[in-house]
Amino acid sequence: MSPPVYDEAAHRPIEDRYYDDTKSAASIARLYKRPRVWSEAFHSSGWGRTTNQTLSWLSANYAFGANLYDEHGLYYSTRASTWEHAAPDPHWRQPYWTYYQTLSDWVARMSHIMSQGTHVVDVAVHYPVVSLLAGEPPGEEAPDYNVYMTLSRTLYDAGIDNDIADDDSILAAEVKGGRIVMGGNGYAALVFGPETTVRRSVVEKARELVASGGTVIFFGRLPSASTEAGRDDPKLAALLEQILGVSPDTVTPSRTLTRDHSGGFAAFVPKGPEALPELVSGHIQRDFIPDGGQVFVNHRRIGDVDVYLVQNTEEGPIDLDARFRVQGEPEIWDAFTGAVRPVDRFERAGDVTRVQHRLEGNCAELFVFRPGERQRGESPAAGESL
Repeated sequence: MSPPVYDEAAHRPIEDRYYDDTKSAASIARLYKRPRVWSEAFHSSGWGRTTNQTLSWLSANYAFGANLYDEHGLYYSTRASTWEHAAPDPHWRQPYWTYYQTLSDWVARMSHIMSQGTHVVDVAVHYPVVSLLAGEPPGEEAPDYNVYMTLSRTLYDAGIDNDIADDDSILAAEVKGGRIVMGGNGYAALVFGPETTVRRSVVEKARELVASGGTVIFFGRLPSASTEAGRDDPKLAALLEQILGVSPDTVTPSRTLTRDHSGGFAAFVPKGPEALPELVSGHIQRDFIPDGGQVFVNHRRIGDVDVYLVQNTEEGPIDLDARFRVQGEPEIWDAFTGAVRPVDRFERAGDVTRVQHRLEGNCAELFVFRPGERQRGESPAAGESL
């Protein structure tokens, strides 16, 4: 028998796992008001996967937008353990099976609460399927259309959650108060990756968003063709000029271009996705601003309650110091036990609640803000005050 092969993909750190698939599926569910995002996961993670790894990876999936977990595989027979293509199961054959109910309870509570209410998110990233299907202009090399997901992930890693928005959702949206409202959520910014061809009507919505006080950013290259008029559409060029303030023909591929509208903002960023978070942060009121370590976030509004799933992605604990764009008294809801605990410290100011809390490594926590009168507070075991 050949020696087992180490599956590097199965042991990647949580920040590398399943973002693209989960974010795409979660965006579809949110925009089309579907309640569940199903994650059938960990197919090739091997016999040695631990409950700690399962919790870490599940936490990331739920942070990215999943809210229903289906463990891959529970086989009656493992054929003498020769099914190396898929781990046989993490159930009754494993030494930790006695304690598996604890994990199941965590999954049940997380799945329930993260499927309630409405997703709250700041940014929509355009899905470039029209450009992909249209193909590249004659004599030109097609851009990398997958960059849209790179932009999405760059924003997300900076604490700016986002959804992938398709044309139909954008065209059905209402623009008001500096936001484009899709699927019950108002997006303050709309980001386009490199595209050759667009629906002109989608760019008209972008112009409407900027005029309403929102933010529109084009990255990589500007489109020159439309589905309405084909290549070199002059009406599309005129729309882009109204948004950016200059003719698309004069935009250089080496310099960032910005334009302030009355309350709104537009930009063309030729390269460097890492510039996007700062650019977005400077022109919207962010829903969540973390400090103290790398975290993932997913925010849901359930009636008059705001629930933030926050995951410390590091192995060890961090001291989170975060600003949440909500008003309320924060507390921790323990998904393992159902218990409610106080946060270490909090202080409310205007439309923002600042929270300081020690976050253990890898596993997600639920920060819940409920209506209340207290403007500040701290846990007796929290240590120094704000």
